[in-house]
Amino acid sequence: MLALTGPEDGLDPPAAAGNFSCGVRCAIDFYGPVDLMNYHDMKAFLKTRKKDPEVYRNASPIVYASKGDAPILIVHGTTDETVSLSQSQTLAEALKQAGVDHELLIIPDAPHTFSLQPSQMDLRPLVLSLLTKHLKN
Repeated sequence: MLALTGPEDGLDPPAAAGNFSCGVRCAIDFYGPVDLMNYHDMKAFLKTRKKDPEVYRNASPIVYASKGDAPILIVHGTTDETVSLSQSQTLAEALKQAGVDHELLIIPDAPHTFSLQPSQMDLRPLVLSLLTKHLKN
C-alpha cells in the first residue's frame, strides 16, 4: 500500500505534511492480498464487503497503482491456501496497466509463507539486486 499511495491519496499522517516524505523507492510484496473487493470479509473493518464496499475498495492497494509508483517485486507461491495467487496476478496486471516497473515471480509448490531460500530457489540475489538498484546512492 505504501509503495502505491502518495500524498494526493490523503493517507499520509498529518504530521508528515511538509516535514518528510512517506514515499518509498522500491517495494517487495510477498503473497499479500491487494484486491480486497475480491478477497474475504475482514473482521478489522467491522463491516462486510457487501455492507460497505467503499471501505474495501479504499483499502485495496491496486486502486492506487499509477505511473510513477515505486518499482515492485511480487513473489507468490502456487500452493498458497491463504492468499490466492490471483491476488498477485491482479497486482501485476494493475501495475502493467499503470506503467509501473514490476516483476511477478511465481514460486512453484510454495505455500503461503516461505523464507528467502525456499527449496525451489534462492531469492536473496534477486531481492538484494532490487534493493541495491533502487536504494544505493
